[in-house]
Amino acid sequence: MSALAANTVSAILASLWVGGCLALAAALLTRLLPSEAAAWRYRIWLGALWLTLAGLLIPGLTSYWNQRTTYSQSVVSTRTDPVATGGVNPFSPPVLYPAAELSQPETRSEEIPAPVGPVETAPAAVHLRLSPALAAPLLLILLLGAGLTLLRLLLQLRALDRLKRRAVLPPRHLLRLWTEALERLPPGRGLRLLVSPEIRLPAACGYFRPAILVPTPLTDSLTEEETRHLLLHEVAHLVRRDDWGLLVERVIAGFCWWHPAVWWITRRLDQEREQACDRLATLSLDQRGYARTLVRLAELVTSAPHALAPGALRGQLTLRIEALLATPTAPFSAARLIRGAPVGVLALAVLAAAFRFTPPSVGVTQPERAVIAPQETRLITPTGIAAGKAGLALDSLFTGYADSGFSGTILLARRGEILLQKGYGLADRERGILATGETRYSTAGFTKLFTATALLQLASEGRLAVDDSVTRFIGPLPGSKAGVTLRDLLTYRDGLTRLNAPVQRDQPEDFITALASTPASFTPGSAYRYNDHGHSLLGVVIERVTGEEYESYIRTHYLKPADLAQTGFEDEGGPVATEYSGPADRLQPVSPRAYRWGRRASLGLVSTAGDLYRWFQALSDPRVVPASVRNELFQVRGRTDYGSEQGFGLELINRGQGHRLWRRVAGTPGMEGEILHDPDQDWTAVILVNTRLGWRFRVWREIERLMWQAPS
Repeated sequence: MSALAANTVSAILASLWVGGCLALAAALLTRLLPSEAAAWRYRIWLGALWLTLAGLLIPGLTSYWNQRTTYSQSVVSTRTDPVATGGVNPFSPPVLYPAAELSQPETRSEEIPAPVGPVETAPAAVHLRLSPALAAPLLLILLLGAGLTLLRLLLQLRALDRLKRRAVLPPRHLLRLWTEALERLPPGRGLRLLVSPEIRLPAACGYFRPAILVPTPLTDSLTEEETRHLLLHEVAHLVRRDDWGLLVERVIAGFCWWHPAVWWITRRLDQEREQACDRLATLSLDQRGYARTLVRLAELVTSAPHALAPGALRGQLTLRIEALLATPTAPFSAARLIRGAPVGVLALAVLAAAFRFTPPSVGVTQPERAVIAPQETRLITPTGIAAGKAGLALDSLFTGYADSGFSGTILLARRGEILLQKGYGLADRERGILATGETRYSTAGFTKLFTATALLQLASEGRLAVDDSVTRFIGPLPGSKAGVTLRDLLTYRDGLTRLNAPVQRDQPEDFITALASTPASFTPGSAYRYNDHGHSLLGVVIERVTGEEYESYIRTHYLKPADLAQTGFEDEGGPVATEYSGPADRLQPVSPRAYRWGRRASLGLVSTAGDLYRWFQALSDPRVVPASVRNELFQVRGRTDYGSEQGFGLELINRGQGHRLWRRVAGTPGMEGEILHDPDQDWTAVILVNTRLGWRFRVWREIERLMWQAPS
């Protein structure tokens, strides 16, 4: 509860700042528009409202604005590194639960060495401490306030429905004017006209049974022209769907009852909504006569009725009349643009401030866990290591590797229990950012496992067949390429291109053209040659069969159902470990790669070791991946050119003494990785390394040795 409260307060602090900046920017931008552009001003304010809500509900959105800010739970630690001492690690995703609640691993005695040389870290963000005694009550107050506000909204909706039920049909002369109003401004949905003695102002009551309510006294007090104006204004509200829009605004305002910017925005929305309806109602009317009707209506009533009835709000009458009587101006005239330039620049500056600056994050103070033992040896709780020989032994070994330059994240699990999930070395060598168990990496060829799963699932649904010719989906190919099947692409036996052929393109059609024109590597089906282009072409097939973008299909069918919250694609941005290439003593950062066809659906996945392990588990969950598809993935389809047995997305290697491993390999000039699974002893390892120095082979061998020789 305390962790949830701390993260809620952090989100509120960020939302107050971002919402205030958005509201101020919206106020400045709307000043640039002419008085008759109320509908556009309404859209600007509505956008500010939605963005303010998004900044509150989606901490990830705020982290894109400033990657140094996280809403993670901060825990007091004895480790002398930038992350444990309060520095922000931009490679770790937002954590919504305190680390102390994740596990209570066995403690061990460890000498803490002195730091070797200066370590540069990213500037630490301001971090506030929240007492556990205040955390839960604060969260309760926030929830209680939102609940009461939304309950009030529900009661208002119920009262509005009762008003409609008790209203009666209008007299004959009012029905005639009503028919004229509908002909002049067709609403596009069925409306009723009713009269009620219980209200003082006209009201457009929408939702599922839309109706216009007219006060009974007004039917005798207004002239025919004034009544016509009144009806047109209320119909305009329902033409614009203001009933639903207003309901959503009130729900957001209730949820953000503590947010001054939200209340400011909703007041401006009310004002612009009324002016937009005035403009819509007077498209073919005398605007001066309509303005006189507003004055007349104000003389007859002294208070507005139910706040949920769009159009019943009187708003600022003076502003509405001034807008009606204003002389139309050119919205983009040179004079207006010159006069508005300073205001526009100021609005952009305010938006930049919202993106650049963030308020402090909040954490809950936790008790100190360090104990000073004899001989100045500290007992620490090694994050990410479960009790037991395997995890501790591997951690000790990999820590020694890190002293020799190894950097990456390792996860080891047996029978559903994670034995080790920890980062070693540096995720960013220039800034001294440590790798952690939750560091995100560009995982390269692991993307192919998702692509293969998606294609096999479409086959299980009867939407394609694995032995279909690829030309069925992409059109004709020249020569022997016309014989390439989806099976050939899945098993790297297509021969469409040579290794590293320059076929990457922004559009799928251009990518296909490049594949068709580049020299073939071999006759389809006659050899095995690993390449990235075949699975990228399978991504095109998936898009054309499903009608969805590849990334959207993978996210909807796999990432969300498997709860892979930290997994996405390179073009989506967000913190990712820096990749390095070159000799060990002269490592250089690898420049970002363009996310284009030729890489898409083959490379480009961004994930964590934990998410990749969850995905491997999800392959056995029929709610995510059908059992028939899993069985297809774990089947041998042939042999590679280096001796292992090839399947769809995975390969099987025999390691002697009856040991078998299913694996998926990943690698780029600055990254290497493995997913290993022993089906007999039921252990899984995920290895992610942000250099290309062969560390994954040493890590792999040590995991094998320990799990097969000393598996306790």
